[in-house]
Amino acid sequence: MRWLPLKKTNGRAFELYQRGFDEFIHFLYNDDREHLAKAEVLYRRALEYDSTYADAMCGIAVVYNNTGRFDSSLILANKALSYDDQSDLAYLTRGIYYFQKGDHEAALENLNKSLDINPNFTPAFVFKANTYNWLVYDYVQAIENYEEAILRDRDMARSEINLYSVYEYLAFSYVSAGFGEQAKPYFIPRLVFDGDSAGYYHKLALIERCLGNYQRADLLYLRAYELDTTYLPDLGNYLYAGQLDAAYRWAGIWEKYSPGWHIPERAYLYWNAGKQKQARDLLTQFIKRREQSLQESWLGVRNGNMHMDLAPLYALLGNKEKAYRTLDELLQMQDNLPVEWVNIIKHNPMYDGLRDEERFQKIVEHVEARYQAEHERVRKWLEKTG
Repeated sequence: MRWLPLKKTNGRAFELYQRGFDEFIHFLYNDDREHLAKAEVLYRRALEYDSTYADAMCGIAVVYNNTGRFDSSLILANKALSYDDQSDLAYLTRGIYYFQKGDHEAALENLNKSLDINPNFTPAFVFKANTYNWLVYDYVQAIENYEEAILRDRDMARSEINLYSVYEYLAFSYVSAGFGEQAKPYFIPRLVFDGDSAGYYHKLALIERCLGNYQRADLLYLRAYELDTTYLPDLGNYLYAGQLDAAYRWAGIWEKYSPGWHIPERAYLYWNAGKQKQARDLLTQFIKRREQSLQESWLGVRNGNMHMDLAPLYALLGNKEKAYRTLDELLQMQDNLPVEWVNIIKHNPMYDGLRDEERFQKIVEHVEARYQAEHERVRKWLEKTG
């Protein structure tokens, strides 16, 4: 355990920090923003009793990281280091900042400094794993660091990290490298914890969708929906499988209950039905927001998510050159792509206007080759480590 402070301070400041940490733990496991707000108040009160208390500053910075105030979190982390240059928590906070900004080199540098100071600091292992999982796409390093975190922190009731989420992050590292069966056991701990069978089947469906097993995913999505109608199937599953009748049926339900979701998929269905004006109307703001995001430097841009969103929409709207340019930028950014993205590029019907062109076929061959190389590397590592 480490988020509780190791440095000396006065008793009242320590007590307030500890109470703030308790509130933060409640937030981690219940996703209740009220607890996060209470944590910030208590950390600030701790600073009233010790204005140089680095861990309390970092506590506030962690709150900022969880509320999108990343620049403010970096300022506080740097201030904490000015009082305590051996603060593992301050380096962790800086690492999280750079992770959110999509700068994997700076993120890893700071997270490694945190671990140099405290080799058993589980959150630093988690964010190292996150960086490899979602920015570098190095799944061996991601799996190793998630496992290091879990090995060091098995107390579910008093963890510095939400271990149920870490198990699931680990699962999707396996999935992204193409190892679905190895991933499935890691969803069991949360099922035991919350008894949410529908959520469990929904996650199993997502595994199959990522792997391109759309028929299996359909059965699992339906099983989840039968247990709890708030777990709607992913529309992309039906588009990629060519099951347009099912896609139209589920799109109507999504539009009724969650109109802000699955906008690209619903736009494609309008387009396919000859309702091109409705499709364009639906996509105008969606594309505009993502194009604006491309001008920024943050995780969703640097890891390629925005490019994956935009390229098929440009193809659907007939802007072939923009679609190709966006895909080229994606491949320049990333050496490896998760299997889910490879299958989307291969099966998304929005690319149908490009599919027979040699340039697109070379892109498909390229992403498949990159994925297969990473899959084989992970397979050999799994054989070696047992």
